[in-house]
Amino acid sequence: MPHPDGSALETILTAPMVVAQWISCQYYFSTVAPDVFGAGTKTIHNVLGGVGVLAGHDGDLQLGLPWQSVAHGDRLVHEPMRLFTVVQAPLSMVQSVIDRNPVLARLFGNEWVALAAREDAEAPWQRWTPGGWRPWAGPVDTTSATPATATAAGPGPSGATPHHAPEETP
Repeated sequence: MPHPDGSALETILTAPMVVAQWISCQYYFSTVAPDVFGAGTKTIHNVLGGVGVLAGHDGDLQLGLPWQSVAHGDRLVHEPMRLFTVVQAPLSMVQSVIDRNPVLARLFGNEWVALAAREDAEAPWQRWTPGGWRPWAGPVDTTSATPATATAAGPGPSGATPHHAPEETP
């Protein structure tokens, strides 16, 4: 049964989606800048008070994931990409949830998370932007619940190239 006030959607977007974004960022940054945001090899880690690890007995505090979590040897096992969230709900409801929760506006607006939504199964996909909803650019696989295409959209705040929703059309 749908929640006309958007309470169920708000709970999903402000709790598990935010946690998924935290996890996504841990892998993203530990992959794109392992020397800065990773934790090095776990074979010499010493846990420090539940906040991070030290490399060896006197190394720097390291907060990211160990190299073994993101790579096998020199080969990455996680493609660095940002979280992509897909919602089927009235766009006005999704927008009101974003308006009530500044954390969502920051995550979506700063492109840490890409958001695609549609009103119902027959409606076209829309991409949320700070300037409003924009039609999805590119083909959509109508047999699945998720858009079929995504392209890299240029450097993000860290200078790395994020992987998220296609550029919107003017």
